[in-house]
Amino acid sequence: MPTAELPSFALRMPERFEPMLRANDTPIIGRVAEGRVWLDLRTVSDEELFALIAAVQSCVMSHS
Repeated sequence: MPTAELPSFALRMPERFEPMLRANDTPIIGRVAEGRVWLDLRTVSDEELFALIAAVQSCVMSHS
């Protein structure tokens, strides 16, 4: 069903964070579009959420 729409939301980050996310201990792969990395949170389990938060914080802190 390629035209079906599934409810979701995404975290958008600047595209410059994409290499850091991929290099994470557990690689985080998002979709790159419109100059942003899109992380679809529908695909993140509760068990993975804290690892994702830590990876995003690391990216932000290293670029601040």
